[in-house]
Amino acid sequence: MPVTTHPIDKILEQYETEEYFFSFYSPEYLNAEKIVRFLEKVDADFDPKLTALHDLSEYAEKIIKKADAIYALNKLDREVCGLSVFYLRNRISEYGYLTLLAILPDFKGKGLGRKLGKAMVSCCKTEPVKGILTKTWSSNEQSIKLYTYLGFVKYGTEKRNNSDDHTLLF
Repeated sequence: MPVTTHPIDKILEQYETEEYFFSFYSPEYLNAEKIVRFLEKVDADFDPKLTALHDLSEYAEKIIKKADAIYALNKLDREVCGLSVFYLRNRISEYGYLTLLAILPDFKGKGLGRKLGKAMVSCCKTEPVKGILTKTWSSNEQSIKLYTYLGFVKYGTEKRNNSDDHTLLF
């Protein structure tokens, strides 16, 4: 079992399985290089791709320095197999903001996305926020299904790049 390095890690222990464990942030397990490797592996799951929007090394550093993030780490190799990035402590409004929730292909379909989402919601409940916002494309049915399961509701829609972009609120 991993060493608890952050008070929120106590919340995360309930989501641990035989295959993976969660960490809020632990330099013992994580660094920018591991985050970049993970982002490269999930890049194709995004439309537009993460690499079209970000330099992945800079994005990894931003996650470490400014964002709140929950990492699912494979117990066998301590590599990131799932990641939820959100702004809670460094938010710019009274809402938390989920910017990324991604799972490695080999870990999809096993409930890891739901657990990462539930863990993120649990962490947000430790802070005085009115709710949690996220955005996703209207065509991203898998994400909309997950966010609906987590309790998000459609708050609004905006047009971007000839497609509808849903803003969802928890």
